[in-house]
Formats: sequence, C-alpha cells, structure tokens
Amino acid sequence: MEENNYKCLNLKRASIKGRVTKFNNQLEVLKGQMLDQTQINVLKQRLAKIEALFVEFDSVQDSIEALDEKGLSAELDNRENVEQSFYNSIAEAQNIISKCSTTNVSSSEQGNVTLIDKDDQEVIGFRLPVIKISKFDGTFNKWLEFRDTFSSLIHNNSKINNIHKFHYLNSYLEGEAARVICNLEVSEINYPEAWDLLCKRYNNTRQLINNHLKSLFNIEPLRETDKSLRFLADHVIKNLRALNTLKQPTEHWDTLVVHMVSSKLDSNTRFKWEEYIQSNVNVLEVPSLENFMTFIKGRADILESVYRSKHDKTSKLHTNPNQSTKYNLVSNPRSFVSSERGDSSSPRSIKCVFCNKDHRNYECPEFQSKSIDDRLTIVTDLKLCRNCLHRGHYQNACKMPGTCKKCKRRHNTLLHIPTESHTNDNNSVPITLSTVSSSETLLCTALVDIINPATSEFVTTKALLDSGSQSSFITEALTAKLNLTFYIPIFKMLLV
Repeated sequence: MEENNYKCLNLKRASIKGRVTKFNNQLEVLKGQMLDQTQINVLKQRLAKIEALFVEFDSVQDSIEALDEKGLSAELDNRENVEQSFYNSIAEAQNIISKCSTTNVSSSEQGNVTLIDKDDQEVIGFRLPVIKISKFDGTFNKWLEFRDTFSSLIHNNSKINNIHKFHYLNSYLEGEAARVICNLEVSEINYPEAWDLLCKRYNNTRQLINNHLKSLFNIEPLRETDKSLRFLADHVIKNLRALNTLKQPTEHWDTLVVHMVSSKLDSNTRFKWEEYIQSNVNVLEVPSLENFMTFIKGRADILESVYRSKHDKTSKLHTNPNQSTKYNLVSNPRSFVSSERGDSSSPRSIKCVFCNKDHRNYECPEFQSKSIDDRLTIVTDLKLCRNCLHRGHYQNACKMPGTCKKCKRRHNTLLHIPTESHTNDNNSVPITLSTVSSSETLLCTALVDIINPATSEFVTTKALLDSGSQSSFITEALTAKLNLTFYIPIFKMLLV
C-alpha cells in the first residue's frame, strides 16, 4: 500500500516539474516583447497557477520525504532544485509583467502607441522610439495623415484584437469625427463597422481635393518676416503633396501656383522675387515652383539673420549695467542722450498668446492660417482686445491707434468679416471731420536733468517743448546756475 502511494506521489511530482519547465519555456519566448493588456492579464493568470502549484509541490514533497527515509538526503537535494526553478520562474514572470505594465501606462498617458515586433528590433539592432498618433477632429486636411498612420500601426496589425482596436480608435477621435461612431457599442464585432463608417465619411476624394485647393487659394497676404515666409513654403508644399497623393497632376501646376502665391507677398519681397528671376532664371523660361521655393527659403534665412543681429544689439544696450536714468545734455548742441541709471532689467521677450513663440500676436502663422470665425472664437475665449489682440483690456478701452485696413472700423484687420457693404471701395464716401480751433495753445513740459560742466552734478529743470518753434532759449538764472557765459542752442525747447 505504501509502495503504491509512493509511486503516485512521484508521478505527481514529475507532473509538477514538467509544468514548471513548460512555463519557463513560455517566459523565454515572452522576454523582450511588448505585451498588450490582454497578454499581460493571461500571464498574470498563469503566474497565479504556478504559485498555487508551488504550494502543491511542497505538500507532495513532504509526503515523499516521509515515505523515503533512506533516501532523505537525495530528496532534500531534489526539493532544492525544484524550488529554485519555481523561484526563478515566478521572479521572471513578475519582472515581465512589471515592465510591460509600466510601458502601457506611459504610452496611454501620452496618447502614444508602440507596436514593434521583437524580430524587427533584433534586425535593426536597437529599440525604436514610441510613435505618436495625433488625434483626429474631423478636419479633412488631417484625414490622410491620420488614416495612414492608424492603419499602419493598429488597423492592419493582426496581433491586436478588434476590441482593443476599437478602444484605440475611440481614444484618437474627437469632435465631429467622434460623433460618427458614437452610437456604436464598443465590442469586437462592431469595430469593422466603426472603421468602415469613418472611412466612408472622410474618404471623400472630391471633398479632400476641394479642401486642399481651398487652403492654397485662401492664403492671406503676408508680412516680410522669416516666420511668415517659412510658413508659406511649408503650407504650399504640404497641400501640394496631399493633392499629389490624391492623384492630382500637381507636377504641371508650377506656373499657376507660383503666380497665385507670389501675389500674396508684400511689395518688398515681390520686388526681390523679380530681381531673383532676372538673375537666376533664363528670361525665356517660366520660373518653376522649385525656383520660387528656393527664393522663399533663402529670403527667410536672410531676414532671420538680420533680425537676430538687431536683437543681439538691442540686448546689449538693455543689459549695460552702467546706464543712467537721467537725460544728459552733452557737448553736441543739437542733441541729448537718454540713458538709464540704476538697476536695469533685461528686455521683456515678446510671447505670442496663441502658440507661445517669440513673435507678436498678429504675426502668428498659426493664427493667420485659421478662418475668420475661428479667429473670433479664439480671441473671445482668450479675452483679448479685438483691436490690438492683447490682454488686459477690451476694444472700447484700447489706446492703440489705427483701424481695419479693409473697412476702416475699430478692429484688427485679421478679424475683418467681409460684407457686401465693404466689398466695393469705389462707392465709399470720404468724410472729413474738423473742429473749431481755440485761441489758446497748450504745450508739453518735461523735467530734465542737465549736467553742470563745472561741478559734473545734475541740475533738475523744467523744459517747455514747442515743436513749432524755430529757436531755443535758456533763462539767465539757469545760465548762471550752470556757470555758463554764453547761450547754447539746445533742441527745440524753452528751459525755465
């Protein structure tokens, strides 16, 4: 009876050893792979079974050692080997679960997806960075990029279940695009239908072509800045590539595109473009789009270099620690130098409220590329003045001079809404405003500090500024106070 029981216990122990060995082989396959959440959950279940099997082995081994007193030493060695195998397996499984769980959480928080096969990593020789999929809000111009990226990483990936593909799809859709599939229940069966609905809604070739053409034709007139010119080049190239993907013959559109885009340049840049054509293009040939883009990029480089040089000089002037806060009259009788004395702070950098880059709000390429309705919405949400596009006040309290260049009303030209009443400039009636002049004239005064040439000390006096005067005067009292023996013509001001 004891012999039969001993054989049964040995068979159980052999079965346990075999199960542990198979689990170790599975772990070797999983090493280095990026597991999705389903695979992680399966591994956790298997690990729980192995831990329960460890408890069962301990009981079986105790029974065997009790029946085999003569071979106790060998049985203890056998126990040590099997327990070590258990320890290694459990530790390795926990390590894999921990790494994959951390990677999945980090990717989901950043809106990123990394789906790289282990074989691909071994061929490349290093681990590739995480690929980010931008969210899609229903804008036709962004559909091709989203469709191709999502299809490559998720939709066509056979290792991802449909239920997980559906969750990924939902996480990357927002706005109008999210409403297309909002009525479908998230399930494995409904994913193909959800993707099909999205493709039918946005795989509209005619609509896509119209939107890219509209982006090209609706380019706003540009200022002569390096950022504006770079934005123009990127905007044109991006839309032409998209149209080429939609099988449009963009390679034959050079003349049309160059003529259309060059008309949006400011007068100075347009003049430089004509000079560039005369110098670099055969007179008998029509300039190509490549010629135009080469000119735009070169012009942007020049403007960027000039701006940086001016910025560096301004920074040096503002950061001079030996500056004075007084107005000093110097030996030149027709000028005076203004400098700052005391603690000086560095010049305040200009930050755009729309993109947080170093340029003025009205020069922002991202803001200029949006429609009039979008601009008005952004200005309202950020509580900006509709005249100067700055914070801190509203349109009725704005002290910035100037009006809309298109309708002459009190708002920024970028916020002008075209109406029929403003489209025909020939019908506009000029209005002249006049006021009755008064017999009294008010002049400005200023407190200035003058250096006494004898003592090198500052003398504070009041100046009466008269921009219409042909002469400058100084009182005898001030002349005596400064130890002067003759009159000095100083600016167009009266010192009293």
